[in-house]
Amino acid sequence: MAKIKIVFPDKELIAVTIPVRISDIGEVSKVSFELLYELSVQRNNEIKILALSSTNMVCYNYQIKKVAPLPEVCKSILII
Repeated sequence: MAKIKIVFPDKELIAVTIPVRISDIGEVSKVSFELLYELSVQRNNEIKILALSSTNMVCYNYQIKKVAPLPEVCKSILII
């Protein structure tokens, strides 16, 4: 993971257990992809979105210690 970002627009529910789900795939490049997340709770029979988050995942080859191309099989799964 190269980067994570979380924005909490509503501060009142930060002390509760918050389910996190991958909501979508963002940008896909030659060496990385972005995962988008939704953090929400159920309140008064409604789902309330507490925060939106994203992570940038970078492919890395530890043997040669360099950023590596995203494998084609991953691209085919991520790009629909």
